[in-house]
Amino acid sequence: MNLGARSPIYMRWVGVTRVLTPLALFFSALVVPSTHGLWIWVTLEVLADITYLILLLRSHRSTHHKGAWFDWWLAALFLLDVCVESKIVASDGGLLSDFILLFILTATLSGFILRYRGAIWVSVGGLLVFGAVGLEHFGIGPSVETLANLSKGTVLFRMVMVVGLGALVAFLTAYLSETLRRQRVLSDDQARDLHLARLDLDGVLNRLSYGVLVLDPSDKLLYFNQAASTILRHPLHPGARLHQILSTETWGAELVEISKDVSSGVSGKVEKEFRISPTGWIQVQVAGQWIDGKLRNVVVALHDISGLRKMEEEVRSTERMATLGHMAARIAHEIRNPLASITGSAQLLGEMTAPSEDDRQLLGLIRRESNRLDRILTEFLDYSRPRLPSPRELDVGEVLEEVKGMVETRLVREGRQIIDVALRSQQGLKVWLDRDMLVQILSNLAINGTQAILEGHTGRILIDVASDSEQVRFRVRDNGVGMAPELLEKVGEAFFTTRQGGVGLGVAISRHLTTLLSGTFRIQSLEGRGTVVEVAFPQRENR
Repeated sequence: MNLGARSPIYMRWVGVTRVLTPLALFFSALVVPSTHGLWIWVTLEVLADITYLILLLRSHRSTHHKGAWFDWWLAALFLLDVCVESKIVASDGGLLSDFILLFILTATLSGFILRYRGAIWVSVGGLLVFGAVGLEHFGIGPSVETLANLSKGTVLFRMVMVVGLGALVAFLTAYLSETLRRQRVLSDDQARDLHLARLDLDGVLNRLSYGVLVLDPSDKLLYFNQAASTILRHPLHPGARLHQILSTETWGAELVEISKDVSSGVSGKVEKEFRISPTGWIQVQVAGQWIDGKLRNVVVALHDISGLRKMEEEVRSTERMATLGHMAARIAHEIRNPLASITGSAQLLGEMTAPSEDDRQLLGLIRRESNRLDRILTEFLDYSRPRLPSPRELDVGEVLEEVKGMVETRLVREGRQIIDVALRSQQGLKVWLDRDMLVQILSNLAINGTQAILEGHTGRILIDVASDSEQVRFRVRDNGVGMAPELLEKVGEAFFTTRQGGVGLGVAISRHLTTLLSGTFRIQSLEGRGTVVEVAFPQRENR
């Protein structure tokens, strides 16, 4: 038993005990007929207590381990208390004095502070010193002239009553003190185990991609994991209410109502999907935990299914492309042969006769529209025809020059030379891709960019290439009219176009080819500012 292992509360009890006991003995000595010898004992006891308290206070403030001698000193102080009490009792008529009850106080405190060891020491000490007082009642001892003669029965009764009662109280107090100590240790162990279990639970839940919220019946947040804060895109803290957290979300009110229905017992387990952004979706499960018919808490599980929805859209797109592929294979023969006949016939008619001005305009219209139909059919087949990449090492600079030549040739043909095509790339940069696919991707995007620049306006197309250890990024920028957010969501869908006379397959083909090359496709646009399209492909070693 070492004070170095004691809690601060225990040490305060020791300090209080060693202050109150000397005071009680001092005032008792003032009441009884005092002698010179009694005050020597009281003074010795007070000095010993003061010295002990000073050393105890100094050791408590230091970080050094307290030695076992503090326990022995404390035990000696309790024995000294018993000796002083016997002197007070002897001065006040011996075993007939009411001050003999001071021994019970000392026995109680020793059992509480030092437990069983203190109870044994004080009981044995009380038996010895009060036994000596009892002998003086028989005429044996230094104070026989001041103490009345008592019968053996009276002395024995008083000894058993005082010493026996004091010993009993001391052991009972020791038992209670030891029981409290064990319960405190057990509580500390349970609290530590509970804390460790919570840490383990936190570690598990914070490694999940699912978000978890635990609410009390009054809608207050009791627990959350990191994924929940990430999915909801809101800072979370215990005690916050769900309707406060989601007050700025259009879908938040519905989730709050679902939580209320579950907490009131109107609904059981509820599962629902919410669209939280143009491309973001979450799946929410809300369930209540009921114990003995009483709601304990409401658990809200959140799952970000944006990737799943994107995958579903890609699957639907693939299915559409497969369907279009079958259709294209069947209609190619049905359309192209008659179209070639129409075009050839129109050309022969122009050569065989001398057509009038109106006839020339009609024949020209037939040829232009036939060429337009042929171009639509070609783009349609490019979009729907299954293709397998044939990657090889490419010089990025050569590819960009080829794309620039193609775009500038088309601009010259359309009479729009005022649009500048610029390139920016690292010198000697190499990529491992299918050349034809890459050229088609970049040329489609660049041509789309020129078409976003209004007729008669000067413009600029910049094809910018950058790379790092992970990927190569191609960005095609234009300073055209840009797009509104609601139109930006539809870009890349087959046959969607905002240009009159457009087919709506250029971006769709580029997106499809990018996917075939294991790349990513991203569009950013601002109305009146222009558009940036980025296609990124992993480096060869990362494929």
